[in-house]
Amino acid sequence: MRAPFTFDDIIGYEEVKEEARRLARTEENILTIGESGVGKRLFASAIHNESRKGKPFVTVHCPNIPQTLVESELFGHKEGGFNEI
Repeated sequence: MRAPFTFDDIIGYEEVKEEARRLARTEENILTIGESGVGKRLFASAIHNESRKGKPFVTVHCPNIPQTLVESELFGHKEGGFNEI
């Protein structure tokens, strides 16, 4: 359960890497989304190594979770957040 990549492993994307490094310095949860093959796992691993090195790195492959529910399934939701009208 080790994050195998760092920002040094990512070639190019300097502006994106700088933003990811900034986010890694926060305590916020970060959700990476994008098409298959764009480097989500690479960036997630690099962010983890920048901010939580030494802690377990857990990835979730979630194509079967509806996009509208991904955030609440992974990060929770507030009571009453799904009230029907």
